[in-house]
Amino acid sequence: MYEAQDGELFKTKQGAENRNKKIVAKEITDKLKMTQEEIQEKLEKVAKRNSNVAWFLKSFGEWTKWPTNIMKSINAEILDDSKKITKYIFEHKKWGFIEEEELFVEEGPEHTDPELYCGDKYKVVRVEDENEFIKKVYYDYKYTWEEIVVKKIKEGEKLGESDLKRLVMEFDEVYRETGENRRWSRTVLSVLDINGELYALEWEEGLTESQENEFYEQPYPVKLETKEVTVKKTFIVKK
Repeated sequence: MYEAQDGELFKTKQGAENRNKKIVAKEITDKLKMTQEEIQEKLEKVAKRNSNVAWFLKSFGEWTKWPTNIMKSINAEILDDSKKITKYIFEHKKWGFIEEEELFVEEGPEHTDPELYCGDKYKVVRVEDENEFIKKVYYDYKYTWEEIVVKKIKEGEKLGESDLKRLVMEFDEVYRETGENRRWSRTVLSVLDINGELYALEWEEGLTESQENEFYEQPYPVKLETKEVTVKKTFIVKK
């Protein structure tokens, strides 16, 4: 025999579990002063913004059929359908598909300002209503990579290796000096035209397929000067 929490005995475990669910459901309806139908209606509405509630409704159906430990978590706060959610999203293109990165989430009685997190970094691309509770604000960078990196250089901010690599690839190289070949790499000094100003950048060029180019040094402003140089050379002449 299986005993329910009120002491009633059942021949099957399922029978005892069903009795326990009825007891818990009665406790919840009494506490919330709502009918089972009213609670179900609230949950279905809240599921539009609460993924956990949506999952349990999909998996078990009516809330009175949920596992008892989950039923006990139903309270006035969960059923509060007055809260609004504002999601701030950044879109990435990857392998031909667009992926959404959730930057920030705000929850409150009203949706928050779309430009809340813009600052000097982001700008609002568009705003969409996912449903009556959730508003999605799509962000993009306010400045292009070129504008950002130029600003960093002029303000003396240290650039990461990925930015240094892109400098050599994406800005015009007006002069280059190449050092001697070593086993794996050689030192290269590139002079780049960055928005009309010249900057020198020293980096390591890989000489094998397995050796990648490496960037450790920061760019610095330079100017190019051309000068005539007289070179003396000694020759060995046979007598």
